[in-house]
Amino acid sequence: MYSATQFKQKILLLYFCIPLAITACGSTITIPIQTSTTAPTHVSGNDTLLLTYHGHAEKNTYAFWSPDGKKILSFGAIDEQSADTTSTLEVWDARTGQTLWTYTPTDAKTGFSPYSVIWSPNSQFIAASTDTHAATTKTGATVSVWDAQTGQIRWKKSYPFGIIPTAMIWSPNNKQIAINTGSQCCPGKLGVEIIDANTGASLAYNGKIQSTANIAWSPDSGSLASAHGQIWHITTNQMTTLPYTTQSFDSVAWSPDGKFLLIGTQDAQVLDIRSGKTICAIHDSAAFPGFLAWSADGRYGLLVDTTSAEAFNATDCSIAYRHDNSQQMPMHIYSQLSAQWSPDTKFLATIDSNSTTTVSIFTLASTKSTSYTLPVLPNNISWSPDSTMIASACQDGNIYVSRIAA
Repeated sequence: MYSATQFKQKILLLYFCIPLAITACGSTITIPIQTSTTAPTHVSGNDTLLLTYHGHAEKNTYAFWSPDGKKILSFGAIDEQSADTTSTLEVWDARTGQTLWTYTPTDAKTGFSPYSVIWSPNSQFIAASTDTHAATTKTGATVSVWDAQTGQIRWKKSYPFGIIPTAMIWSPNNKQIAINTGSQCCPGKLGVEIIDANTGASLAYNGKIQSTANIAWSPDSGSLASAHGQIWHITTNQMTTLPYTTQSFDSVAWSPDGKFLLIGTQDAQVLDIRSGKTICAIHDSAAFPGFLAWSADGRYGLLVDTTSAEAFNATDCSIAYRHDNSQQMPMHIYSQLSAQWSPDTKFLATIDSNSTTTVSIFTLASTKSTSYTLPVLPNNISWSPDSTMIASACQDGNIYVSRIAA
């Protein structure tokens, strides 16, 4: 997991509008009254380009589709060596590309991390962690929650200097947010906090969970699992540690039915939560850690690192599909940003660093792979909830929304 200091962000609005500016919690929200759109650019391959969003000026932009499919949020990432620039988060209509609202922090050199910007499962809210990188500023990260429709900030929570959340996830029931306050700069004294998603109030804290571990909610929102095999049963405040043999602790994923965990990466395992037994294991020889994910139907696992993406059967870990990159994926792109299951589990989309501008689409039923080409390498891809479109946030500052041919 990487902190926001490793990501570069600056966003410039390029649409023409008469803005209505309002201030909330010390930051400016701009709501456009009128916008004009730019004609889409051609993108070749197994897709149809629907629109191009030109809202961003910097290269490292990211985009995530709302769970209800109506909106897309996008932002960039800044790095502490850049000029005094500040990130901007934008939310826009997924069908028309019209900007609905933007958020610009008032502090200079304040940026977002692509691992700490999340939609609520019901699409009504957005949570994000921002970090100020100015050398003269001794402030910690701030977690904020916005109303996704209006852009109004509902609440903010500030952390002491040096504390940067390494993971932030919304509970499936929309009620809570789990924040891992572990950081590369100050591990050991930190842990996982449960926040009331509506008010920002602290509900529970656990300092026993390894501070640098990735975390995952159970489907019933009652427990949290860490990549160190720890399960925190929140209502009873009890801890369970599962037996495992993996020596890599960078990712964990809970199966959709709540019965199994994917844990580790370089020696990933499927663990039965009730018995603690290992169902199967898969070895990955990559030098860098990656991430794990379940398909929505629970039949497949996904292991992604800087060199490959592997889809495997969850019952025996046999490989269903493997995509190899002859060139190592850039560190700021690989993992959950570079490969995603379609929500209906029919397709697996991966960024292909071999050609630098290609997104490959693998179809599980036919075991065939197709692709489409973008103008430049994308930073991340995001499926629409109906599995028919992909938003590709590219290094030219644009987001390309494409319909994918079945």
